[in-house]
Amino acid sequence: MSAKDDTPPPESAGARISARFGPALFRGKVLGGRYELESLVGEGSTGLIVRARDRAENRSVAVKFLRPALVTDELRLRFDREARAIAVLRSPHVVAVLDAGADGDLPYMVLEHLEGEDLRQLLKREHRLPVADAVVCMMHVCRALVDAHARGIVHRDLKPANLFVTKRDGAPFVKVLDFGVSKILDREVLAPDDEEEVTRAQTTLGSPRYMAPEQVRSSKDVDARADLWSVGVVLYEMLAGAHAFPGPSASAAYGVLHDEPVPLVERRADCPPALAAVVARCLQKDRERRYRSAAELEAALAGAAPRT
Repeated sequence: MSAKDDTPPPESAGARISARFGPALFRGKVLGGRYELESLVGEGSTGLIVRARDRAENRSVAVKFLRPALVTDELRLRFDREARAIAVLRSPHVVAVLDAGADGDLPYMVLEHLEGEDLRQLLKREHRLPVADAVVCMMHVCRALVDAHARGIVHRDLKPANLFVTKRDGAPFVKVLDFGVSKILDREVLAPDDEEEVTRAQTTLGSPRYMAPEQVRSSKDVDARADLWSVGVVLYEMLAGAHAFPGPSASAAYGVLHDEPVPLVERRADCPPALAAVVARCLQKDRERRYRSAAELEAALAGAAPRT
C-alpha cells in the first residue's frame, strides 16, 4: 500500500465478527478444538450463523450462536429446545444438527452447511415463482412437517426466511430452518425440567404476517394446523408476488384475524383454480376447516399441481 493510499487493509472474517459481536464470540480459537470460524453468513433478531470448517471431517458447516448481548436463561432454554427438536427429526427437508456445545457461556449448535439462499432472498429477487416450482417447494415443507408433527413438534414460525432453497439433481430442494419458537408436545423430546412453555423470551412467538389466527391470539393455543396455515400464506406469496396480509405487524395481525386475502386467481391468471382452492382451505380462520394434517395437504398440492 503506497503512502498516499489511506484505505485501511481488509479485515479478516474473524476480525469483522469480533468487532461486531464482541470477543466472546470470536477469539481466534477453534470451537471445541474442531470448528474453525470463517465468516458471518446470516443473522436474525436473537442469533447469527457463521460458516466454519470442521477440521475433523474436512468439510464446511454452519455454526449458530445466540447474540452474546442477548443471552438469558430463557433464550438459552429456547436455544437448547431447538437443538433437541431438530436432532430428533429425520426428514431430509429439515436442516441437520451435527453437534452442539458452548464457547465459555455462549451456546452454539453446528448445522449442516447449505448452498443456496432462503426463500425471502429468492422472492425479493424474483417476486414470484413458476407455479410448478412453488408447489414442489411447499410439498417439501409438508414432508418436513409430517416428520415434525409426528414427533410432537409444531414449528410456529414458518416464513420465507426460515425456508432454505438449495438444489438436488438440478431441481429445487427445500430445507426448513429455525425451530427456535417451536412448540414441543412430546415429553420425550423435552428436557426433564422443561415442561413449561417459555413465554418471556419474546413477546410474540412467530411472525404476525405468517401466523394463524389462533396463534395471533395466543402462542400457546396452537396445534399442527397452525403450521398448515403458514404453508398457505407462504404459498400465496410465492404465487402472487404479494403478501396475503400486507402492512406492518399490527396491520398484518388484524388482517389475519378479520380480513380475507385477495383471491389468488385475481393476482395470477395462470394459477390453477384447484391450487387456489388448496391455498384458500389452508387460510380458513376456523382451523377445523383446514386440512387435518401435513400429509393431507401434501396430497392436495400434488393433485392440484399443473400438469407438464
